[in-house]
Amino acid sequence: MSQPLYAVADFCLIPMGTPTTSVGEYITECQRVLESMKDEGIRYEVHGYGTNLEGPFPTVSKAIERCHEAVHKMGAQRIATDIRIGTRTDKPPPSQEQTENERKKQSVLQRLQQSPQ
Repeated sequence: MSQPLYAVADFCLIPMGTPTTSVGEYITECQRVLESMKDEGIRYEVHGYGTNLEGPFPTVSKAIERCHEAVHKMGAQRIATDIRIGTRTDKPPPSQEQTENERKKQSVLQRLQQSPQ
């Protein structure tokens, strides 16, 4: 393989041993980490129960590791993380300008605009 394997991942980081059940501040810190990695090829989207990541497999793995490090630095004694990762080799990775999800959203919007009301 001439370039790193491209990965799409969904992860949910659950801090444990924290003073409250609120996780907002930890999610915000993880977002800062991911935002700082955009130049490394990471794309992300936070959703109700986790975060979607896209990028080179090593970078996706590194992003999750950095989120763990940041949340531990905030005082979480333990972290449980659910991770799902998918890869494929039958198609080239999406370009930096447009990911597969963005293409799908565009396609749906175009169909909605074309359908009679």
